[in-house]
Amino acid sequence: MNHTFATAFALLITLLCCTSAIANDPSTDDLEKATRSVWELGLQSLIQTEQSSRNLSAQLDLFLAEPTATGLTQLRQEWRNCHQQWQHHAPWMALARSQPRHFATLNRHYFSIDASDLQPGYLDAVQGYPFTGIVNDISIVLTADNLRQQHGLTDHREVSLGFHALEFLLWGEQGERPFNDFTAITDISAEQNAAGLTTSDLPNNRRRTLLRLTTQLLADDLQRLRQDWQNPLSATSRSYLQLPPPRRLEILRHTLRELLALELPDQLLQFAGSDQSAHHNQFAGDTQQHYLAVLTGVETLLTQGESPLLNQLLTPETAPDWQRQLQNLIAGLNEAMQEKEEGGTSKLASLREQLPLLAVALAGEPADTTAERP
Repeated sequence: MNHTFATAFALLITLLCCTSAIANDPSTDDLEKATRSVWELGLQSLIQTEQSSRNLSAQLDLFLAEPTATGLTQLRQEWRNCHQQWQHHAPWMALARSQPRHFATLNRHYFSIDASDLQPGYLDAVQGYPFTGIVNDISIVLTADNLRQQHGLTDHREVSLGFHALEFLLWGEQGERPFNDFTAITDISAEQNAAGLTTSDLPNNRRRTLLRLTTQLLADDLQRLRQDWQNPLSATSRSYLQLPPPRRLEILRHTLRELLALELPDQLLQFAGSDQSAHHNQFAGDTQQHYLAVLTGVETLLTQGESPLLNQLLTPETAPDWQRQLQNLIAGLNEAMQEKEEGGTSKLASLREQLPLLAVALAGEPADTTAERP
């Protein structure tokens, strides 16, 4: 009996020592720090975007108080500034896309903020259909609740919230919406009065209301996402933070591989074409800034923070060279975008081919389209 007890006690001590060694393993600790740092960097990105949204709202107030061509130009620039800041968050959006069931709450946030595949006529008049859209449908009372209900009502392209609904309202179908589409109308004709219309039913006034509501709801949704991200007990945060660090690393590796090897090359191929509707900013243009912001976001995710993630994905010998290649690619892409605007695309095509090579080096294996794990 004593011998049995002694043996069991020795085994218990051995197990405890092994467990303690694992818990105190420096590599395990580093992996926890690195993968948690990724989440903290995502929070910093959201804080900066939230600040940009406040600048956008302030510029909107100035414009609606006195609509002018100059005011509309300034408002559009604030949209670009805010949207570009948001695009630095693209790697975290890709993380959610890579595991849609696991990150379902996060994807719902993103659908409200950045749904870009939209039907323009769902919001306002388009060529050949001058009386279509929420702007012209006076049966839809313009309130925050109603606008949220209309978003993705029967199809994912029925977009009434977020950056790209706002983009369409500001630029219009052809990217040339005039400022006087937002001029307040204070008088109503006898014919309109006989039809039972009020000034609030007129397209210009509804468009002004819709523009203000969309901007406010965007700011609200960014704030809500930031709060959920900041709260470790929220479903959004727990979906990531409760994963074991090795699993976090596995998902991040897969996400970056898909983003660099597949998503961005495909988007750049579309950008090189002439079909503006395939571009990320199909109404505002300036899509090149979207790609530059995405790659800058990738660099931030991998190289910033107390314990950079890149050190977990590559060796100390290869990490600096990989980072230099990414920085050179960003600089080259910036130049190629200018070349594309001047009619050339050869350099852009060459750089597009470099992205999968970066992905292969980062992942340690050829890129593929591995399905989501259950």
